[in-house]
Amino acid sequence: MSKQKPAIITASGIMIMSVLTGLCGCNNVTSFDIKASSAETSKTVEINEATQNTAKEVESESQNETEIIEKDAGTADVFEGEWHRTNTHSSTYGTITISNVSDDGFDFAGYFQSYGNMGQEEGRALFTEENVAVFTQEATEYSEEAYIYFTINGSDLEILTEGNLTGMGNHVFADGTYTTGEPIYSNANVLAETFTDDELQAMKDMLSEDDYTNGFIDNTENGIVTSEQVTMYDGTSAKHVNSFFPGLANFVGYDLLITEDGKIYYLHVDRGFSTNDPNYLGEEMPEYTVE
Repeated sequence: MSKQKPAIITASGIMIMSVLTGLCGCNNVTSFDIKASSAETSKTVEINEATQNTAKEVESESQNETEIIEKDAGTADVFEGEWHRTNTHSSTYGTITISNVSDDGFDFAGYFQSYGNMGQEEGRALFTEENVAVFTQEATEYSEEAYIYFTINGSDLEILTEGNLTGMGNHVFADGTYTTGEPIYSNANVLAETFTDDELQAMKDMLSEDDYTNGFIDNTENGIVTSEQVTMYDGTSAKHVNSFFPGLANFVGYDLLITEDGKIYYLHVDRGFSTNDPNYLGEEMPEYTVE
């Protein structure tokens, strides 16, 4: 019996070679094998295509998710601008300028004052949430790790610090609420709240223009001012006002007594003693007791 030539059969791009023989029943077996192989190959191709489509979908979803995160972080451009610490004393002011806002964070430069002391910090803060960014002061041989947290709260910027920031002077701090609008200072109306118009006029009449403006008025508006009722050595009731300036206590500040009958005794820490009482010859404040 002569043998036939090999036959090459293609099924879904796969070459299947089968040698046909003239053996009884072999043709049927070969046909079955070919069909089975073809079906299995088709299924394999379908599975591969499904797997590839699934991978593409996952990749697409991953890309979309990344874009959303970057976009959300980018909306934090509300951080940008010049911020001023508010709801504080005017001599503990702070100004933070934020610029170069991007998807990952922003640059900042902050300048702060606590009465006679100053401080500053600058660097780049990185977003940890859409409305939160953190600046990290790296630890060195001479300083510890420290942080500044920037949080947008409505129209305000909340600043919280952790650790000792190397750029700060004694008692200087960055913490607080900041606004891009006009800051509110707790001592904004201190003159009107402490003195009557007549008392201010009497001080102006008693002092030189420089002592009144650059001494009395400046120290009242910018110092820590306290007021209380006292009794003078002769039994007269008086108002006692003290202005204190931390960090500059030897140069700025005063002690003041204004009696109910209009007598004034004023001692400035740097400018000396003044009074409108012609009968008082001392150069120091008269004695008094707190009521």
